[in-house]
Amino acid sequence: MMKIRTLFGSILAYRAVRIALALLFLLAGMSKLFQLDIFIMILEVYAAEAPFPVQQELLLPIALFIGVLECITGIGLLFDLRGFLLLTAAQILIFIGVLIFGILLGLDVDCGCFVLHDPDQPIHDGLRPALYRDFLLLAAVGYLFLWRSFSCKSEKI
Repeated sequence: MMKIRTLFGSILAYRAVRIALALLFLLAGMSKLFQLDIFIMILEVYAAEAPFPVQQELLLPIALFIGVLECITGIGLLFDLRGFLLLTAAQILIFIGVLIFGILLGLDVDCGCFVLHDPDQPIHDGLRPALYRDFLLLAAVGYLFLWRSFSCKSEKI
């Protein structure tokens, strides 16, 4: 039991999880920015079902904002900058909310997380696998928060 505690409490585990999350956010953001037209098509599906009207002209700025924000978040996590772990948690919670919204509406659409495929090939797995993945990402963020909390307490002793 002590080995597991030592493994999860090590700085190497903390860095590995943080860097993996950072690279994931960078990949997600860059894929959206490099294939902006595909990401906008995905956003159109969500916007069509939104409980409030979303103007077509806003989809491009929204898509750019999401992609850039994910890239900035990835860079902030990579360098372990203050506030970026909280920003990561907030984004993941918003993504979970959007996925639950899509599932409840019965949308058959790609989650929009990674735009790395040919839009002519229907390879998306649906929203549920993306929701499960986001819960795992949230657990990783939780681990990072816990690690920081316990490491700060042990340094003060």
